[in-house]
Amino acid sequence: GIADDIAKHRSRLKIINIDHHPTNELFGDLNLVNTSASSTTEILYHFFKYNDITITSEIATCLLTGLITDTDNFTNAATSITSFSISSDLISHGGNLNLIRGWVFQDKSIKALKLWGTVLSRLKKHEDLDIVYTYITQDDLQEHNVNESEAEGLANFLNTIGDGKAGLILKELPDGKTKGSFRTTHDNVDVGAMSMLFGGGGHKKAAGFTIDVPYHEAFAYIFTKLSEEK
Repeated sequence: GIADDIAKHRSRLKIINIDHHPTNELFGDLNLVNTSASSTTEILYHFFKYNDITITSEIATCLLTGLITDTDNFTNAATSITSFSISSDLISHGGNLNLIRGWVFQDKSIKALKLWGTVLSRLKKHEDLDIVYTYITQDDLQEHNVNESEAEGLANFLNTIGDGKAGLILKELPDGKTKGSFRTTHDNVDVGAMSMLFGGGGHKKAAGFTIDVPYHEAFAYIFTKLSEEK
């Protein structure tokens, strides 16, 4: 994880760690971690306010982008009254909702949507674990001529599925490793804890991990470990 990478350069760096993930390991020399915040940009907003830093329209748009994307457009469990209050203030400072909407929610190409169709056509359900899952490969990206960023959003989309207590999407990485993303809308499910079993982490309802296992072997590896912990 990031803590291991930073440890390699510890003697040369002064680390300021700003985050809102419950699984943060407080690896910084200075740690500003608030796990009740909806996003890291919410923490930055309070930091700017506390230190009388002027929030320009450009800064407001950037902070608002982070807040909107991390709350999945104000739909996930991280959304709070504070989220809306801060968003309102950022808009009053010139945060550009139309620009954000174009960047984040209205930028899918036909090629990207066809890729989504391919990935969603593979959806299956692990009945014992009650997990809906699918995967995306490097060949998929090449076949549809899209980059990895255009596949973003698929994990959150799994939250729209009524079946299963959680969703899991695996992505084959260029180096042969596999990246996993868990999502859930259920209050009694902790996908952050699930991800920690594989060296990852995140939130209770949205988390991820990377494992040094090929994607075609990864589901068996993951489901075996989850079954052992069940």
